[in-house]
Amino acid sequence: MNLPLRRRAIYTGLKPFLNATEMSQALSMWETEFSLKPPYALASFVTRCCTTDELRRARSHILRALITALESPEALLLSDPGSQVGKQTLVDDEDDSTIVLDAKNSVFVALSSALWTAVDETTERSIIDFILRNLAHLKLSNEQSLKLQDWFISRNTTFPINGPTKAH
Repeated sequence: MNLPLRRRAIYTGLKPFLNATEMSQALSMWETEFSLKPPYALASFVTRCCTTDELRRARSHILRALITALESPEALLLSDPGSQVGKQTLVDDEDDSTIVLDAKNSVFVALSSALWTAVDETTERSIIDFILRNLAHLKLSNEQSLKLQDWFISRNTTFPINGPTKAH
């Protein structure tokens, strides 16, 4: 795996947990100190990234998200944020109220997007209809159910049912 692809994986794995400033610092540290080290060095990298009590409590989840991202197909990774060496903050187009997808929901969005391109329109409609008919079986609020229904119909990239992790 080349450097830009590994950087994309690191970015994808860290995205649900770090704000733009923390992300920029983490990516810079990864590029300068960890990018050429073997995979088992990820644990040390995650430890160094966990600078707050909240992040330290999520350390095992962060490490798992990084390992999952590094093992994921390229199509499931976020775009390359570019080299962060020497930069102070990562340009982040999200405001402070944006809820960031957790790793499982990110994978779900990527897989469902890939599914829509792999099936014909009739099959796609059948899958969506099945999901929408069975939304009542999920333990969602009425608002969440309506947002999810809207997402399946419009399939834009902002997934409405997110994990508990918020952008900082």
